[in-house]
Amino acid sequence: MMENLFTEYRFYGEKKLAAGISLPDNKVLKEIVSRIPTTDNDGFKKINFIKEVPEYINQKLNSELNTRFTFGKEAYCVLSENDEINIYADSFLGLIYGAYTLLHQAYAYDGSIKEGILYAEPLCSFRGLKVYLPSPHDLESFYKTVDMLLYYRYNTIIIEVGGAMEYKRHPEINSAWIEYCKDMGQYPERAIEVQNMFDWAKNSIHFENGGGSFLTQDTVRGLVQYCKERGLEVMPEVPSLSHSDYLLMPHPELAERKNDPYPDTYCPSNPDSYKLLFDVLDEVIDVFEPSIVHIGHDEYYSIGICERCRGKDAAEIYAQDIKRIYDYLKSRNIRTMLWAEKLINAIGKAGQPYGGSEYRYRYPDGKIEIKRPATYRSIDLIPRDIITHHWYWSIREGFDDEYLKRGFELVYGNFSPCRFLDWNRRLRAGAKGGSPSNWSSLCEDTLQRNGVLLDIVYGAYLFWSKNYN
Repeated sequence: MMENLFTEYRFYGEKKLAAGISLPDNKVLKEIVSRIPTTDNDGFKKINFIKEVPEYINQKLNSELNTRFTFGKEAYCVLSENDEINIYADSFLGLIYGAYTLLHQAYAYDGSIKEGILYAEPLCSFRGLKVYLPSPHDLESFYKTVDMLLYYRYNTIIIEVGGAMEYKRHPEINSAWIEYCKDMGQYPERAIEVQNMFDWAKNSIHFENGGGSFLTQDTVRGLVQYCKERGLEVMPEVPSLSHSDYLLMPHPELAERKNDPYPDTYCPSNPDSYKLLFDVLDEVIDVFEPSIVHIGHDEYYSIGICERCRGKDAAEIYAQDIKRIYDYLKSRNIRTMLWAEKLINAIGKAGQPYGGSEYRYRYPDGKIEIKRPATYRSIDLIPRDIITHHWYWSIREGFDDEYLKRGFELVYGNFSPCRFLDWNRRLRAGAKGGSPSNWSSLCEDTLQRNGVLLDIVYGAYLFWSKNYN
C-alpha cells in the first residue's frame, strides 16, 4: 500500500537507523521516530525535519521524479541518502506525515528505511473522521484513533460534543444527559424502540456519545490539545435545531413538539432556544478554540408544529435558524459547517422523498397529509461560505451539483470510500474531500465491527493516490 500513496518516488536501497541516532527536538516528531528500531551496524545517523523547501530540492524533484513541490497542500518530500534523512515540508503536518512515512517503511521492510527520494501530496484538502467524545474511562482509544488518522495522513477530526461535555453555565444538561442515556441503554433495542414508537419521525439517538456520561472541560481541552499539537484541525460538532435532545431533556419548554416525552427539536421561533444554545456554544468555543464549528442540522423532522411556528414556511424557518447561528459564529470569526441533506430536493431514483423534499402520506380513505414540509428552498436563503457536509452522495451523484453550482464548499460525510463511485470525476467537479463517521465508541473492536478501520485505510488511497480507480 505504502508506495501507492506517494505521488512519485525512486528508491535504490535500504538501511536501518543507527543506534544513538540524533532525534528531532519536537516531542511529537521524536515520539514517532523513536518507534523505529535501530541497529548497531551501519545506518542513518541523523534525521532532519525542515519546515521549508529550498529551490535545490525542487530541482532534485524535477530532475529525479519529473515533478515539483506544490506549496500549501500539506505535501512533503523525504530525501534519504548517505548518512542522513531529510524531510522537507511547508507545514508542520507535512513533517508529521514524513515522520510516519519512515515508520511505515520500518514496519514494511523489517525495520529498514528506503534510500532515495519520495514526494507526496494529497489530492484533496479535507481528510477527516467524525467521532463521538470518548467515555471518561476510555480516553486511550481516542488517542490511538488520532495516531491512526495521522499514520494514514488525515488532517481533520470532527468531534460531536452534545451532552457529553461539562457545561458550567448549565449543569442541568449533564445531569439530564446521564439519565437520558441510562434510559436509552437499558437494553440493546431501546434507542431504536424510542425512535420508532411515535407516529412522527424522530432523530436517531446518540446516547453512546461520551459513553453515556460526560467529560470535564479540562479533559476535553486535553484531547483537543493532543490533536492540535499534532497538526490536526479539530471541529466541534454542536447539534442544533435537530438532535437537540441533550438541550431539551432538561428544558422541554423549548421543544417544538410539546407532546414528545423525548423531544429532539427546539422551537426556532422561541428566543429562549438561542439563549440556551449560545450559552452552550460559548463554552464549546472556549474549550475547543475552533476555526470551524459544525452545527448539525440533519434529520430535521418536527417542522412548524408549535403555536409559534405553525403556518410559517418550512424553508424560511430552517434558513433563519441557520443564519442566526451562522451570524453568531461569524461574530467570533468562526466558520459554519452543517449536515446538508435538508438543503436539497432529494428524490431517490425510485421517486422516494428524502432530505429536504416534501413527504406526503396518503391514507386508505384518500386523505393526504404532509408529514414533512419541504425545506430545500433554504439552499438559496443561506450564506454561501457555509461548508456543506454531504452524506446523500450514494443516493444520487447529481445531488453534488446543487451545492457546487451555488459555490458552497462541499465535503462528503458518512463517507464510505470502498462504496464510493466516480471519485476522481467528483473531485474534479470541486468536492474537497470526505470523512467517514463512527457512531459509537472508539475501542478497536467497535471500529472494526462498524467498518471504520477499513474506511480509514481505504480512504487513504482516495485522498492520496493519483492512480486510484
